[in-house]
Amino acid sequence: MNTSPVRLCFALAGLLVGLGASAAVPQTEAVVLRVTGSVKATLADGSTQTLRRGDTLPQGATIVTTGGAEVEIQPFPGTVSIIRENSSVNIEKLAMTTNSDGVVTRQTALLNLTSGNIVSTLDPNKKSINDYSVRTPKGVAAARGTVYTVSVDVQGTSVGTLTGTVTMTPTDGSAPIVIDIGHGTVITGTGANARSVSLADAVKANPAMATAISSAVQSVSNLVQNNTLNASSDTSVAVLAAVVKVASQAIPDSASTFTKQAVTALTSTTSPTTSDASKVAAVSAVAEAASQGAVQGSHDANTTNTAQASADAQTRVNAIVQEAVAALPTSTTTATPSIAQSIVNAVATGAANGTAASGVTAPPPTVTNLPTGTVAPTVTPPSTSVVTPTETTIFPTQPTTNQDKPSQTTL
Repeated sequence: MNTSPVRLCFALAGLLVGLGASAAVPQTEAVVLRVTGSVKATLADGSTQTLRRGDTLPQGATIVTTGGAEVEIQPFPGTVSIIRENSSVNIEKLAMTTNSDGVVTRQTALLNLTSGNIVSTLDPNKKSINDYSVRTPKGVAAARGTVYTVSVDVQGTSVGTLTGTVTMTPTDGSAPIVIDIGHGTVITGTGANARSVSLADAVKANPAMATAISSAVQSVSNLVQNNTLNASSDTSVAVLAAVVKVASQAIPDSASTFTKQAVTALTSTTSPTTSDASKVAAVSAVAEAASQGAVQGSHDANTTNTAQASADAQTRVNAIVQEAVAALPTSTTTATPSIAQSIVNAVATGAANGTAASGVTAPPPTVTNLPTGTVAPTVTPPSTSVVTPTETTIFPTQPTTNQDKPSQTTL
């Protein structure tokens, strides 16, 4: 779907750089990284095309997904936008500015979400040049290096931050809302009273937020499973663990489901974790993160009933162990007692960290229905909290023409 005007823009930009002038490229193209189901795009000239991996989309294109369909696009290097099912998104703006040496000084994308859900993953190492926003009927959600979800439905606009920070600027002219990690906002009506609240409270305000958070976990899991992030194993695990931890705290009843999704992704033959040892370490990391989040979420849901919070935490911690072990594929990593033990120990560590953070007493997980030989932890796990990374490096697999892509990733 490359157009001659776009190629001409790049040619002109190259000429200006060669002449030593500052080059401002007014339009770039988004790259289609992955398509599930049938997804169509309508260009500014009215032509329509069914999208396939590797296609490019110019400014002005509108993407529509139906039930069961979604598409991952790269508006510019370091960013993946997952447009979920039943969504309509217009690529309102794509631009790149370079200096006289041809180095990118700013890369801009503005996606106009009129309905549905977008999960966005941005590389924090490009914060200084990233200018990424999602427009909604209620305002514009802007970020430079984070994982966040934006939804538009009949109730209004919902924004949830899973790593990093998002700034939501309401259309009514009210003050911008800064939404930090683990927080969100739901804007209905004029939006004048909108504020940042915990994701758990955002879910209470709009139950559809729970679906958006769950979609974000599944989306990031898919990115890791298919190695779309094109990042190192350590970076991919850190990103996924961070998202799972925050999501598990917001929706503790789904912590075991999030764990299963993450384990399935990390143990896939296409994920960046290649050896059995790295897969076991990765599974342990996300199980620990889920456990900590679930314990803290149990506290958040039962602040006046510590006995109930503790009982809920115990149930959720046990479920996380069961799902993590059950999700291990026998073709790549057999659930032997030693592997199951690693997971049990990791979940116990997460429970201890959650206890330290919230005050809820969360006993170590039981070993019922686990491989024979697996035992409960006999010592108190270390209380080093699971760190939610905000400075991870994320690089999509297909950089567009004349755009930079570092050769390696670091935390």
